[in-house]
Amino acid sequence: MDYTKQVFSEEQLDFLTEMMNVGIGNAATALEQLLQCEVQVNIPQVKTFPASLISTFFQDPASPVTCVRMGLVGDVTGELFFVTPPKAKADLILLAEETIPGMERMKNEFGEIKEWNASIIAEIANITAGAYFGAIYDFCKLKLYHTVPSTSVDMVQAVLDESIARRAAEDPLIILIQNDFVIGSKHLSAFFLLLIPRKSSMEILANALDKARQQICCT
Repeated sequence: MDYTKQVFSEEQLDFLTEMMNVGIGNAATALEQLLQCEVQVNIPQVKTFPASLISTFFQDPASPVTCVRMGLVGDVTGELFFVTPPKAKADLILLAEETIPGMERMKNEFGEIKEWNASIIAEIANITAGAYFGAIYDFCKLKLYHTVPSTSVDMVQAVLDESIARRAAEDPLIILIQNDFVIGSKHLSAFFLLLIPRKSSMEILANALDKARQQICCT
């Protein structure tokens, strides 16, 4: 079943994708400065669906992921999750160690990464969120901000369960933005999730998309 069309029209979804494409392009420039290497991005894939179905959108929902959680405040409220699969996380840490002074890799006796610096993942999440919110403001004039990030490692469903349970009465929905990066020689995928109550903030966002589309069409 296509849950996306229950929330946004095809035109709204296309416009949201266009905004996110502008945002991820700005994020790539900031990531190049952070990681000191070339960063290329593909057009993000944007989907919406009930929060209870989040695990179905990951190839291995039982595999632990690194999740950066932030609160969403401003004209639209909810929660944000920047989800990095294990391979992408390891590749990002290796890239950071190679390019950022002071980053050192810690290994166990088998030569595997024993500990990783959570701050680099949180900073990438912070850059991506800021770039997306900047694009939303530029197009829709909605003011969105995020709270201080916290990082954890667990299964996707586990990291979302508490938030979903807290908002069960609001019938929460998720906007999923899949980000595909080429950083140096590595191809990485990460997921940006916005958990938003259906009847309040989602309507504000949908109305803002319509107004922005109409203004662009009239110019």
